[in-house]
Amino acid sequence: MKTITIHYTTPYIGTIAKQGEHNQTELVFYLPDSFSGADFVNAEFVKRDGSTSVVDQLIPNNGTVAVPLTQDLTNVDGKMEIQLVAYKADGTEITEIAKSDIYTCKIRKSLNVLYGEDQPGVIERILAFISYWAEKLPEMWAKKHWHDNKALLDTITPEVLEGEQADWNENDETEKSFVKNRTHYKTTERAVLNESWSYDSQENYWVPAASYDVVSLVEGEEYAVLYEDQNYTFTAEALGNDIVVIGNAQIADPEYIPSHGDFPFIFAYASDGDYEANNFSALTSLQGEIVSFGIARESTVYHPLDVDYLPDSAKDAIELKHTHDNKPILDNFSTSTAYPFTFLEYAGHTVPQFPINDVQPTTEGGSDYYLNWINPNVWYRFGSEESPVASVSIYQLQGVDNSVAEEFMIEFWTGATAPSPVIFPSDVEWPDGSEPVWAANKHYQVSIVGNMGLYAESDYGEEG
Repeated sequence: MKTITIHYTTPYIGTIAKQGEHNQTELVFYLPDSFSGADFVNAEFVKRDGSTSVVDQLIPNNGTVAVPLTQDLTNVDGKMEIQLVAYKADGTEITEIAKSDIYTCKIRKSLNVLYGEDQPGVIERILAFISYWAEKLPEMWAKKHWHDNKALLDTITPEVLEGEQADWNENDETEKSFVKNRTHYKTTERAVLNESWSYDSQENYWVPAASYDVVSLVEGEEYAVLYEDQNYTFTAEALGNDIVVIGNAQIADPEYIPSHGDFPFIFAYASDGDYEANNFSALTSLQGEIVSFGIARESTVYHPLDVDYLPDSAKDAIELKHTHDNKPILDNFSTSTAYPFTFLEYAGHTVPQFPINDVQPTTEGGSDYYLNWINPNVWYRFGSEESPVASVSIYQLQGVDNSVAEEFMIEFWTGATAPSPVIFPSDVEWPDGSEPVWAANKHYQVSIVGNMGLYAESDYGEEG
């Protein structure tokens, strides 16, 4: 008897027997790990014509089971599938514990079964074989054909037929997901400002990023940074007068507000003011190392809607549509019929609410106050009636934007001795053209709008 050994990792076995053979071949299956502990195994056979046979209660032996191929298993030619099923017996209770993958094999057609047992002679079997194929060959020949593009057809798989998901944001025309004839789309363009710079970082020391090249950072624009082989993207922010930064401003000073997160660097561009004009510098938390980086400016380009690709109904709707630059304001208006004449009533107006910052003295328990800068639209309060100030120093107005209304608000109380010094930024203008004289035992409120400073004073307990 011929033996065919089958490993569970080999799903295709090939030809295992001739049609009608009986006990000429034995299949030996190596069992997968999931069959461990099985008391017996069944082998289930599914033949080409859909009929099935089961060889049951095969006892595992050293991790294998043997299945002799009897005639009832080989009586149908063509493809046959085999699956092993493992069972656990506990008394009268039998439980299925695992199934193998499906093995595929083939039963080869044989002369012995062309017309069954009523043609026992060899000559008759040969004649029957010739007669059978004499009828089949013309039909097969009629179906035979060729393709000039056979090499291409052989590459077609189910994955190719499924295709690739279209991506509206794919702008590379060579990609399969690219959508042709898009009505509108956007692209991101990147202008490289420098390819690769390096500098020796030092603790708390601003280092010019390049000796001759200058990168001009613009507030509100997008920038891409390649820093020590890591990619970052930022929106540039203003930091004080005439300074624009990207990165982590709190490396320079923990009190700085513009910060994109805990990144190890900050780049700053100073265009004018108290700093060196047209200067680009860097600061990093990686101290004492040679640091490399590159910067590019990113911009989104919107490719407008092409109405030629739209249906006529959509084109008509677009022709009727119009917009207003002040749409948010107009949306807050409503009509009223309480009077003989219709009039516009502005609805939804809200009174702005400003946060209050109770400033702490420079030293705990002291009465001297020092701030590098203050923010607009925040009420800064120094001291109180019970704890008057000895001095107040404010050196910079943060983020001045003359295109909008911004107010810098300060309040403080003086004691029995006039405060000294009281310092405001040098570019603040006062009504009489000179610095105010701050008196003792007074309550002061100061407002600075557009670099013009106004103040009011009162004795304690009086309205300011």
